[in-house]
Amino acid sequence: MKQGFSFYDLDHDSVLAIWDDLWMESEWGDVLFAAMEYYQPVVRKRVDGTFHGTNPVCCLAVSGARCRENSRSEFSGRPRSGRVSHGTNAKGSLRPGRLVHGQVGVAGPEAEPVPSASEAPDAALGRYWPVMQRWIDRVDNWCHADGLSGMYSRLLAADPTTVMPVLERWNMDKALWPRRVSIVSLIHYTGKNAVFLPPDEVLPMVDRCVEDRRQPMQKAVGWVLREMWRAYPEVIEQYLKGNAARIAPSAFTRAIERMDPGARKEMRASATKAVA
Repeated sequence: MKQGFSFYDLDHDSVLAIWDDLWMESEWGDVLFAAMEYYQPVVRKRVDGTFHGTNPVCCLAVSGARCRENSRSEFSGRPRSGRVSHGTNAKGSLRPGRLVHGQVGVAGPEAEPVPSASEAPDAALGRYWPVMQRWIDRVDNWCHADGLSGMYSRLLAADPTTVMPVLERWNMDKALWPRRVSIVSLIHYTGKNAVFLPPDEVLPMVDRCVEDRRQPMQKAVGWVLREMWRAYPEVIEQYLKGNAARIAPSAFTRAIERMDPGARKEMRASATKAVA
């Protein structure tokens, strides 16, 4: 895992195809992290023109150590088929610019194929979503789910007509991780414009998950309501008061944790009255 071969000198479509193959087939959860670490800043750059930090670097020894440790105990590591081997030559060894299971190319920032300024954003985003939407099939822990949601939220903001119908379908799915992703993707993780959708688009999807008592779902419900409150306090407070009897205590507590002490006390009183 410490050494490998870079494939970043290839064109964008080839790089994406390799990451897609690795995501869908690798038995290593860290490979999924590497794909997200590479594409999160790239996708964000294409959507809103921002690019924080250095160019994306595929390196397994980077941030997110706690998240990685948690996911290692949960990731099943079951690929859809057998061993993956890209670009072997006649002798069976790797050619430069390719990968095999457990090996990841580490490239410096100067080698990264960051989308060119001449490429239309719609063209760039149009290549990501058809591939990345199927990455949900390999997700079986909250850390991979939320990392993927961070990319989906940017793609949703860029092309809601294409992305939202898929999230709505996942929202009605009984499977845990597609359902969690369907609402976590409605909010950006960072930035002053983290909330980019109006309540009338977000609340119906959250409401379908309110009575799903699985812990990852309740944490997601509370987080989305909390972030929406920051942008639409009156609407969210009205929703919380009207649905206090349905919302799990853990989700309700998270939803109100950013309110001032007086407002939190009032909201807790309304919740107590609702369940009495």
